[in-house]
Amino acid sequence: MSAGPRKPLARSLGEFVGILWRAARTPVEGGGGRGSRVVKTEVRERVVETPGGPVTLRRTTIDEVEPGVGSGGGV
Repeated sequence: MSAGPRKPLARSLGEFVGILWRAARTPVEGGGGRGSRVVKTEVRERVVETPGGPVTLRRTTIDEVEPGVGSGGGV
């Protein structure tokens, strides 16, 4: 730790909120990142009867391809 005086709690909270605010306002790169491409999307759905009534169970699987990742090739 530093030998100087500690920051007040209000200052620390202000810095924290500032970091969150900056992160929320920063645009995110779209498109799934690094040129990924969706190859297949599979949705499985079924209705199960429970004591509280019917419940829908749904599983979605998305297969993506990212060229050059893990293959040693460059993009």
